[in-house]
Amino acid sequence: SLPASYRKFSMDFTSANFHFNATTVSSLVIVNDLAILQGSGTLNGVGNYHFLVSGVDEGDIRIRITDPTNNNVLYDTQPGAAVAATPTTPVVGNVIVH
Repeated sequence: SLPASYRKFSMDFTSANFHFNATTVSSLVIVNDLAILQGSGTLNGVGNYHFLVSGVDEGDIRIRITDPTNNNVLYDTQPGAAVAATPTTPVVGNVIVH
């Protein structure tokens, strides 16, 4: 397993003024070709929101951001899908994984 300092996530949708930055990574689970990263972070520099990012090797991705105070989903590429659902959103644009 990697040290926590190597597990990071950020997402920027400039045209929608939606900037998420992880402040804490609580788990990274890898099973076969599915990886699920979870934690919390800020949205547009404020708050404490939960995130889930999942992806399959050389395939699709899922991103979900929720407000833990009321469980409202602020962003989800697969609304209503289970946490461990296979990601279905094609990777498009500038995605950097390291």
